[in-house]
Amino acid sequence: MGKVSGLYRYPVKGFTAQPLTEVAVMPAAGFPKDRFYAFSKGTLQPSDYEAAPRPKTDFLMLLLHEQLAKLDAKFDDGGDDRLLLSMGGKPLFSGSLTQAEDVERLEQFIAAFMNGKVSGQPKLLRIEGRQFTDVAVTSEAMMRAVSLINLKSVRVLEEAVGAPVDPLRFRANIYFEGDNPWEEFDWIGKEVRIGPAGAVGVLRTKRCGATNVNPATAERDRNLPAALVRAFNHPDMGIYVEMKEGADITLGDVITLA
Repeated sequence: MGKVSGLYRYPVKGFTAQPLTEVAVMPAAGFPKDRFYAFSKGTLQPSDYEAAPRPKTDFLMLLLHEQLAKLDAKFDDGGDDRLLLSMGGKPLFSGSLTQAEDVERLEQFIAAFMNGKVSGQPKLLRIEGRQFTDVAVTSEAMMRAVSLINLKSVRVLEEAVGAPVDPLRFRANIYFEGDNPWEEFDWIGKEVRIGPAGAVGVLRTKRCGATNVNPATAERDRNLPAALVRAFNHPDMGIYVEMKEGADITLGDVITLA
């Protein structure tokens, strides 16, 4: 059915991916440190975010703020969640996301970087027990869901648009080389083994305009949701799974139906 070829997390929502060689997943716990932090647009109070998950449009994210893709984010969770931001190889920020002074510097930097593209002062958010995934508003279970992309499906999309499509546009956690395009859609409601870990397919991933942003250039150079509908009569790419059995997932692990 497939083999894991890429593992990624996005420690700060909307910022660049962090590649991993292995990851320890737990039942109903989400992808570790994925969308662990997020930036508000400064138009709501932190308490507004604490009450319940907010829609993705209440955060800085690529759908509305493609310039975020210009920043290369490096994250180290070795104790104090250090973040390094650079652009074109030039360091722009380095600090701990757990230290108030560093967070204040980061917020000031992001406000200047956004250059008036948001109406308020961006604030870094971290809420215990919360992951700022796009589907968090659906349910707590979906907030913990892990996203998968079949690279065979990406390739048939490339054929449809007549141009290369960077799989990282889809910002998934697990990328795999499948046997056939779209086979992952048949996994909904079924038990899936990802190496030694157990999961169940729960939802196809409907794509939005964030996928139009080229992660290499920060430019909107495609309309992939429209291309999907035009070529395949649906706007979906990838699926969400809910983890049922914890284990270490590593590159090269085989994916099978249980």
